[in-house]
Amino acid sequence: MVLKPAELECQTQALMSWYADLQRIQKDIAPIDFLQYALARLENLCQLPVPKETLVETVLSNLESTSFAYPDVETALQNLTQLGDEILIWTQGSYDAQLNKAANLGFAAETMDTNYPDVYLLGEHLACISTDKIASLKPFVASQLNLAENNKPPIFLIIDDKLDTLLKVTEQTRSQGALVCAVWMRRPDGSYRDKVPTHIQPDQLAHILKQHHIVPVENLSEFVELRRRYGAAHQDQAFRVVDVVDLDHTTFQTVTHRRAMCQQLCWALAEQGIILEWQ
Repeated sequence: MVLKPAELECQTQALMSWYADLQRIQKDIAPIDFLQYALARLENLCQLPVPKETLVETVLSNLESTSFAYPDVETALQNLTQLGDEILIWTQGSYDAQLNKAANLGFAAETMDTNYPDVYLLGEHLACISTDKIASLKPFVASQLNLAENNKPPIFLIIDDKLDTLLKVTEQTRSQGALVCAVWMRRPDGSYRDKVPTHIQPDQLAHILKQHHIVPVENLSEFVELRRRYGAAHQDQAFRVVDVVDLDHTTFQTVTHRRAMCQQLCWALAEQGIILEWQ
């Protein structure tokens, strides 16, 4: 059975809406959990011709060869590495789901034996994966500051697409005595591009950004250029730069990935003769 484009679009939109509603109930739901939940609900309505585990495997395997990295990610990470920066991929959510996203960006992962939790080795880069993004960064920053006793002191460049997260993490990191430059990723298609904490009035935004030394950018190329200018302005000082780079919506096209997953699920069901009917 073949889905017509209009049918596919309708069912994909419905699944995306369902995904969003489910996320509001179950925070940071992983893709595989969503697929299993969706198919378990469907199993209550009709008999599936194949085990739901088979359908989940089909959907995920069909997405393995598709990259969901933003087009500017590879070049940006290369440029930052060439500048001598240390890079920490920073993310929150299910360990397996976030690790799969990191792998999709081209990082092979293995657990790293360190003195701080939630940090893993991703090729030549590090990754901090936990269920509490802000709290997990604190021991990492502390460990980097301890290293500074016998090495160059670190400066942290933190980029994230959520302004609320940036405000909290920069306050936390500065309270540890670290030097921080915060960058707000506002991609044109970003889900949080215009989302501002409710306590900030629109006419206060520019002042808040300036007060907290937060610089808005629209892509990673701008971030790299900001890093170059920052280095040039402090070239007479001995320091090392640690780039703390957000995963979802900053380097990984999260919404595009969810949409593709929902499309694959619709196609997989259609191949088994099941066309979803939405109210």
